[in-house]
Amino acid sequence: MMSRHSHHPDQMSLTFAQRAELEDFIEARASVQAEAQALRWRLRLIALESAMMAAFLFGGSLALHQSFLRAMRNAVLAGAGCLFVGCLAMGFASMTGRLLSHLIDKVAARLGNPGTRP
Repeated sequence: MMSRHSHHPDQMSLTFAQRAELEDFIEARASVQAEAQALRWRLRLIALESAMMAAFLFGGSLALHQSFLRAMRNAVLAGAGCLFVGCLAMGFASMTGRLLSHLIDKVAARLGNPGTRP
């Protein structure tokens, strides 16, 4: 005969209704954490690309026998410009995504299907 497993006294018992709420809570927290990690990875990628562009320009300038200070100045300016443009592009992409989400919600509400987007 199989015995039914009993819960440990310190263990929280969950009913099906609580499980659905718990899953929603976990999904919301995972979504926030994923967005934060995505932002960090984008910033890392932009910083890496900017540093690589500056290094390539610095090496190319030295290969063309330009002075060290001139090569360094050009590399710093190019790296800063790449960093600025990368952050600007990331900001525009984020604003576009939010605008599209807002428009989709407005159209869905107008058509009578509110909450179609998770």
